[in-house]
Amino acid sequence: MLPAELVPEPAFERWFERTFKNDAMLAVLLLRTLYADDSLNANRLHRHFEALLTSKVVPRYVARPGATAVGHELVGRESMLADLTGKLATGTSVHLRAARRYGKSSVLEALVARLGGEGRPVLLLDVASVEDPADFTTKLVDAALGIDGLAAALEPLGLRPAGALDDAARRDGVALLRRVLSGIGVARGILALDEISLLLRSVVKHHGTNDAWRDLLGVLNTGSGTLPQVIAGSTGLSAFARLHGLGDVLDHLVPVSLEPLDPADARWLIEEMLLSDERRPMPDVAAAVLEHLGAAVPYFVHAFADGLRSATSPGGAVTRAAVERLHARWVAGSAATNVFAGYRLRNQAYARGCHETAKAILDAVARTPEGLPRSELEAAFRSRPPAQAGVTLDVLLPCLCEDFDLIQIDGRWSFRSKLLRERWAQGDRWLTATQAGQ
Repeated sequence: MLPAELVPEPAFERWFERTFKNDAMLAVLLLRTLYADDSLNANRLHRHFEALLTSKVVPRYVARPGATAVGHELVGRESMLADLTGKLATGTSVHLRAARRYGKSSVLEALVARLGGEGRPVLLLDVASVEDPADFTTKLVDAALGIDGLAAALEPLGLRPAGALDDAARRDGVALLRRVLSGIGVARGILALDEISLLLRSVVKHHGTNDAWRDLLGVLNTGSGTLPQVIAGSTGLSAFARLHGLGDVLDHLVPVSLEPLDPADARWLIEEMLLSDERRPMPDVAAAVLEHLGAAVPYFVHAFADGLRSATSPGGAVTRAAVERLHARWVAGSAATNVFAGYRLRNQAYARGCHETAKAILDAVARTPEGLPRSELEAAFRSRPPAQAGVTLDVLLPCLCEDFDLIQIDGRWSFRSKLLRERWAQGDRWLTATQAGQ
């Protein structure tokens, strides 16, 4: 039931009378909070009463695997947002770190909205498609000129029209970037960079280590004293940069790890996504989903809920048997190729000859549910050494952590996602092939 401290009793009674003018309206609300076996979903009833009291609207949650979660659909990240906001407010620059598909972009967008509401202009830039240092500077400045509160601070630099910006970036992009970051800092702005892992890996693969990139990334480091930054990337990003001769360009960042969803948040989110689309889960469905997922990685939580929705007619019951059928199809069948498309090995941007090495490591880890010790990881690496000189296990491992969510627990390496490990262990060539045509 609704906690008594949520609202004074007389006020609650008046609100109840205004909101539910007849028994039919109350009946609709209660029907929407029933499981498929007609037992009451008390937690959902509580959430919906609370939502009606605070916002006058009952929120809907839609399963969108791979899409950015916006507004109330960003679930379980409130403490993370509060932590990031607090750190940035004190001038602390942050490395928001996690593997892919944890919702780093969703957190960054929510952070931008929150800080903007507090009067702090935030420049959010996705750097995955940046081509070279001049392009980085051009895109960053162009984005800043479109943000209220930052454009005025940059006007003295004379970067309009666009041709002037391009010329300045090509002539001395590092010097221009230094002046721009200083101007953003003076305007009390905050810099947020997304997909920095993809940028650094692209730099290493296509450009190698060069002074232009090292100098540009160094500007971010030195500029952090006056301009708070939040940079989203993988857990092994700093080590990856150092190993490739890019220096300590990220060591000025305080690491903040984005973890899987809390199981309690994941359970009610699964229920809400089903109920919001007129599917009625049994009480044990959400727990059954989490048993197969292992860690509640947001992408797989959304994907599993979407799969159950697609397999059930509107108004129909979602049962544990439906969960088991979907799991069997995804692990052993061909029905889930779209779910695992982002994990296809041959599509990963690794250095020449590294895909076969990555496959040997991933195969060994997938065959061992309890995880592999470092010694066996090294043995798998040696069994298919990379063709490119200088690529060590410590170079490749951060990439595997980013792309396949490998983690180390008690000295043993494993897939964090139980579902992904099971699928990889099937040896499906569509997923594990190292090059096209295999």
